[in-house]
Amino acid sequence: MNEIKISVIVPIYNTEIYLKRCLDSIINQNYNNLEIILVDDGSYDSSGKTIDDYASKDERIIAIHKENGGIGSAYKIAFQKVTGDYISFVDSDDYIDIGMYTELVKAAEIENADMIQFGLNTVNSEGSICRVEQVEDAIIEGNDNIMRAHFTGDAFPSLGIRIFKTYLFDDVECFQRSVGVDETLFIQVIVKCNKLVVTKKAFYFQYLREGSVSRIGISIKKLKDGMEVHRFICNFITKNKKEFEQYVYVKYLKYLYYALLEAVRDNNILNSKEFIEARNEFKLCHNKVKGRELLKSETVKYRAGLWLVRISPVLFVKLHGLKYPFRTTKKVRI
Repeated sequence: MNEIKISVIVPIYNTEIYLKRCLDSIINQNYNNLEIILVDDGSYDSSGKTIDDYASKDERIIAIHKENGGIGSAYKIAFQKVTGDYISFVDSDDYIDIGMYTELVKAAEIENADMIQFGLNTVNSEGSICRVEQVEDAIIEGNDNIMRAHFTGDAFPSLGIRIFKTYLFDDVECFQRSVGVDETLFIQVIVKCNKLVVTKKAFYFQYLREGSVSRIGISIKKLKDGMEVHRFICNFITKNKKEFEQYVYVKYLKYLYYALLEAVRDNNILNSKEFIEARNEFKLCHNKVKGRELLKSETVKYRAGLWLVRISPVLFVKLHGLKYPFRTTKKVRI
């Protein structure tokens, strides 16, 4: 058997403070057969020079420089360079365990899995692990079973906590931005996946830093982007896996529920056409899933909240003050 080759894709934008730690964690892996594709997405700090320096010392590294266009555009270019059997994604401010690829390749060789999922460590600004998110070891076969396991869990779509057979990314559509890229890519590959291996080992270290895309609060742009992402996912599942569409519409409804409540606090958003559009989308989603078994499994309090938000998000907040339910981070499930 030929040794499995892993293509590691790292999109980079102004992360000079964290970049060396990230790259060192990859090049120092105790598994050597790597293709490391570094895409500088128009950085104006020293990130571009850093990846050139690393590329000059390690022949496995491909350094690419492009104008800023978002993570999706960086992935699109990287996919054109991939020659590995599996693809791995690492954010440039994160890092990975030194033995990650050795362990994952063992699983890949034994099980011939389309996708391998693993655990996540969250690291705070002091460098300490503040949360570990894991699932139990498992092998799931059959696309319907994999889809069902994903949607009946927390439906966490991160690319970073998985490796994927390269063919899964053939003909995927990449969003040319930084918001919702993982969600839109993951939904396109999971519908092709027929064997999933899960290991509870937490190989990935996610660094929570101020200013990262995922930590930015609600804004008109984020609200608009969020709606576009969820529309894409809903339309894609309706077209390709219609039996699972209630899952994505319930998820979209929940996104709009929290987004509308958060938006009430900002007069600029509250008076925007995007807010009106979000309220209309909320009603359409609610109409589509009300009475469905999946929504019935939610708490009575939440379902009552949906009706109240449907009537008036402003009224909901006035009645509940600042105690209305914002999102909380749960343990990652498949």
